[in-house]
Amino acid sequence: MLLQEHMEFLQQSLPFWPHVTPEEQAEMYAHTAMISFPKGKTIHQTQDGCSGLLLICQGQLRTYMLSENGKEITLYRLYEKDVCILSAACVLDSITFDVAIDAEQDTQALQIDAAFFHTLADQNIYVKCFSYELATTRF
Repeated sequence: MLLQEHMEFLQQSLPFWPHVTPEEQAEMYAHTAMISFPKGKTIHQTQDGCSGLLLICQGQLRTYMLSENGKEITLYRLYEKDVCILSAACVLDSITFDVAIDAEQDTQALQIDAAFFHTLADQNIYVKCFSYELATTRF
């Protein structure tokens, strides 16, 4: 169960919040959990499936790809109050490359369930638009 402060963090972090119904908001609360990652932990690799949307409450994440010769290429870093969309790349049909995400610091984040977020994005154009805009701004 989410604390009031987590609910407020969702509302403030997601610009589409005013465009989802009260029922969708309640479902989002029900499909969101607070999770923690220790420094150095790999928290997402594309081949492991879809991790869900991450909203960083505290800490730092690094999103990267591996080159053909095995070198890591950092795409970007995420900090407090950032939203990690590539951990939910299954929501974005046009994302066809593999990424990994590591915790560079001890990190706490809200994680919105991938299947729920995918369904919400399919039903709500504001959520879908947010997802694609966020992905394109990261590149």
